[in-house]
Amino acid sequence: MMAYLDPETGELTVGVMPTEPLTLDADTQNALRRDTEGLEIVRHADGSESMDLQGRFQSVSVVRIDQNGNAVVCADNAENVENILTETTVAPATLEVK
Repeated sequence: MMAYLDPETGELTVGVMPTEPLTLDADTQNALRRDTEGLEIVRHADGSESMDLQGRFQSVSVVRIDQNGNAVVCADNAENVENILTETTVAPATLEVK
């Protein structure tokens, strides 16, 4: 059982995993980017420097309940987040959703 945002309605849905693997939306994919391609350093008159990160270098939190009812958390990089979203293991039916 899992909770996720339904891609069609945007509503929080609690239920069995959809038949198709969940995917990250474009904003979340961008937030997990760690490359500097296209980013430019801006030098200011006072000598300081800054950079618009364009939404990159952020963290996300994804939690999956494993077969034993334990929370498996991923919050560090795109590869781990994608792996946890495509994991086919589902939680036991005895868990209560509150």
